[in-house]
Amino acid sequence: MRRLAQATGNEPCRTRQAAALAALALCACATTRPAPSVASQAGPEPSLVPQAPRADGSLVVPSGGVEQRAGPGADTAAADDALAFHGSLASRYRGRWSGDATDHDLYETLSLDVGDARKDPVTAHVLGRMAADLDGQTDRDNQFVYPSLADTWSDPVTGLLYEAYVDISAPPRLAALRAGRQVDTQTPVFAHFDGVSLVSKTADTWKLRGGTYGGVPVRLYESSTTGDQIFGVWGEAQPWSGGRVRMDWMHVEDEDRFSANSSDLVGANVSQRLGERARVEANYTRLEQRDRDLRVRANWNDPAKDFTLQFSWYKLLETQRDYALEFDPYFASLQSFEPFDQFRFHAAKGLGDDLRVEGGLDLRRLENRGDEGSFNRDYDRGWMSLVLLDIALEGLDVTLTGDTWQSDDQDINTWAVDLSRRLDDGLVLSAGSNYSLYRYDVFLDRERDDVRLWYLRVRKKLDKSWSLEASYDYQDDDTDQYQVLTLGATWRF
Repeated sequence: MRRLAQATGNEPCRTRQAAALAALALCACATTRPAPSVASQAGPEPSLVPQAPRADGSLVVPSGGVEQRAGPGADTAAADDALAFHGSLASRYRGRWSGDATDHDLYETLSLDVGDARKDPVTAHVLGRMAADLDGQTDRDNQFVYPSLADTWSDPVTGLLYEAYVDISAPPRLAALRAGRQVDTQTPVFAHFDGVSLVSKTADTWKLRGGTYGGVPVRLYESSTTGDQIFGVWGEAQPWSGGRVRMDWMHVEDEDRFSANSSDLVGANVSQRLGERARVEANYTRLEQRDRDLRVRANWNDPAKDFTLQFSWYKLLETQRDYALEFDPYFASLQSFEPFDQFRFHAAKGLGDDLRVEGGLDLRRLENRGDEGSFNRDYDRGWMSLVLLDIALEGLDVTLTGDTWQSDDQDINTWAVDLSRRLDDGLVLSAGSNYSLYRYDVFLDRERDDVRLWYLRVRKKLDKSWSLEASYDYQDDDTDQYQVLTLGATWRF
């Protein structure tokens, strides 16, 4: 068996891999890092390597790991030659309850950067997570009421390595060279692979540049990567004022226990800036000689008037079938995914220093209404929010929202409220409630209907290094009620 055995019964592993890709995308966005700095606080001490404190209390590792004697200018020299370590360690506990079922999990996520690209020829980055199922992998009567991706393995303690790469700061004739486990979000679909990527230097004419990448796709919940490959090339230019054009070609081979998929994707992206306030962008992809999808986005922002407009249109042009995992991760669970259009519009306007109005529309239309099913539905949603800033008490913000949801068999008018209070000591308190006609639960890997959520959030920044957080959710849907408690601490070094 090429895939891992399914500890969760008949749930397809590829569906779990899809949720992993979504979680990884969010994780990649959440761990965007500033450029490394010599003044950054250093991280955990490497074994047997002496460290010297800076004036600000951070630690540095002297070059070569050799202890340096104190003397005139010794602190400055040590700082200049130091190998900088910085990053974060996040600890999270999550407990869930529903009737007789309970689930308790612990997560440790480490993001670590080594070196300073401004002075070090080689820098490195690591992002990984450990997860522990504290009460076993079944929840009630040997059933998986709260399944998770970690249930794919039999061991209750699992580890995932999301990123582990080195960057060459000044590669010959190149602008960038990266080797190792990496993520590229600029490609037409999310690319996660073990391999090499490089970017050319920018040419003067049209600011032309290009790149290539290749390696083995990272499929976190597969037992083998034999026969899997990913590689591609891209190029972009700015042939006119305010405009940018990018072309991509991706090739992915995915050999699973059922078949061997070899798929090619071509992507095109055109963006145009219209003055200082507006921007439009269009994306198109073609998969295996068929038009795949089209996306158009536009936004307009006037900071002086505190006025923002956003619009997007997404169209799935062709039924998605069994392609390589990166191109259609949901096929094993949902089978064919039918064409649809989705329109979104959002507007926000500030009215003075203590009042803001926001509103939007979200319209989804299947090309053939007879194809409607879970995760692929027709619906309309309209909403409007009134944001009251510093109301009654300094630092207290109140958001009141009215929603209307319409689908074939439901017409619902509902409400949402959020209260947030910022205190001078770094404490932030939030409480409220909202409603979703359809909510995708990434942890349960299913769509839930008619969901009312009540929540309480607490965040506390202790100092530059430490912060704490806690949250409690009560969720009531059309089949059950769920309670979720999350406790966390983050150390930034």
